Amino acid sequence: MKQGNVVLKQSARFDGVKVFSATMSQQRAVLGEDVTAWMTSHPMCKPTEVIVTQSSDAAYHCITITVFYAEAREVKVPARGTRKIPVQRESGE
Repeated sequence: MKQGNVVLKQSARFDGVKVFSATMSQQRAVLGEDVTAWMTSHPMCKPTEVIVTQSSDAAYHCITITVFYAEAREVKVPARGTRKIPVQRESGE
């Protein structure tokens, strides 16, 4: 069996990895839909890199889709330099 290395873009940032793999022809036929369903059900996971790998031997063919993702985070910027502005009221009382 041959082995290989995964080379990611130097700028690729990721928080997690999800691996989808199929060897049976029926599973391979719907592998893309499985990835799409997972991405739809995990909207906070934004893919940063996707690698598709095909391997086979005399009897089996395997397709693997590896999704590297970053978790979207809400960024709360602290308010700086805020101050209360006095409310001017009409005089007439």
